[in-house]
Amino acid sequence: MAGGSLDAAGGCTSPEGAAVPPPTSEVIRCSWVVPNKGRRCRFPVLPGTTRCGAHKEDGVDDGARIPCPLDPNHTVFEKRLKQHLKVCTKKRDESVIEKQPFFRRGVNLGPDLQATEEG
Repeated sequence: MAGGSLDAAGGCTSPEGAAVPPPTSEVIRCSWVVPNKGRRCRFPVLPGTTRCGAHKEDGVDDGARIPCPLDPNHTVFEKRLKQHLKVCTKKRDESVIEKQPFFRRGVNLGPDLQATEEG
C-alpha cells in the first residue's frame, strides 16, 4: 500500500505533497494518510504500533490471503481459514434461510434438473 511519508518535524505529507498535521497525543489514531483524501486514517492504532490493523506495516507477515470458499467477495488469511469457515457470515446467512418453513432447495429448477439433483 502506498501512503504518505514523514517529514523532519514529525508531520506527514500526503502522496500529492500536501502537509498533514502530526497526530494529536490525546487520541491515538492510525498514522496512515488516506491517499485520495489527504488526511489520516481515523481508526485507533494497535497496541505498540503506529497504525491500525488495516494499515499495519508489511513487516508483520500473517501469510497469504485467499478468497473465502463460501463467499469469494472477501478474503481471509490462509492460516486462519479453518476458524473463518466456522464464523463466516455467508454460512450463517445460508443456514438461517434454509431453516425457514417455506424453503425448499431446487424448487425452481424444473423437472429435468430436479431429477438429476436428487439422484
